Amino acid sequence: MATMLKFLQRRRYKKQVLGNVYALLRLYPLGLDNIVKCYPGILSAIDSNFAEQIPPPRSALFVAASVLTNDLKALTVEQCLLIRNQLPTMPMAQLAAVMAGEIPKFPEEIAFGTIMYGVAILTARMFVDSGKIEHGDYTLFWSEIFGALEGKTGDQRSAERISAVLDELIPLPSSDSGVE
Repeated sequence: MATMLKFLQRRRYKKQVLGNVYALLRLYPLGLDNIVKCYPGILSAIDSNFAEQIPPPRSALFVAASVLTNDLKALTVEQCLLIRNQLPTMPMAQLAAVMAGEIPKFPEEIAFGTIMYGVAILTARMFVDSGKIEHGDYTLFWSEIFGALEGKTGDQRSAERISAVLDELIPLPSSDSGVE
């Protein structure tokens, strides 16, 4: 009986995670049905996240970040730079209106990649606003995407996050403190 209950809980968790992944990656160019086919390791990650009791939306955010940063490897440096430069200036209110069906189409001057990553970032922001994830999770998601767009490897992005946390926890002494 306990085994069956655990199975059902795991199955429900997987559906919740994938539902949130699909929301984050709704513009995935190969189609939502192909995300798990293209990235079969997602299912193992979901199982691990279930075992670690990571909430489904947070698990989905990690999975989506992995897919998005990995897909950037197929783009040229110029394409990444274009997306990197367009994202901060993208009219998110207009993007949200298109997503809500209030405006018929995305702005033509914005590259599809920018729109795809913008939708993912906006959806993650909506997750924060609705209490599904913490702001720190959103910040991590955002920094993973921008770090990958800048051409940084996963190890480099991880090292920067660790360094930032350490800088917050253990601030460097100021030059006037007498420490040289």
